[in-house]
Amino acid sequence: MILRTAALAARRIRLATSAPSRLLWESVGWCGEPPKGQTRTFVILAVTLTLVAWILVPILFAVASVT
Repeated sequence: MILRTAALAARRIRLATSAPSRLLWESVGWCGEPPKGQTRTFVILAVTLTLVAWILVPILFAVASVT
């Protein structure tokens, strides 16, 4: 669900802002590459935190039930 939502948000942002930001970047002049979205960073962080929670929470419950 996280991946699908992030992909949908990235696609909508790209569709809504690609042409206006490209025109703005051309009118300002050469100042490097236009900024990119942070969707990939969000997905990596979200998946990592989800996996850590899936592993860490059962371990903590096991330790708590033993002691």
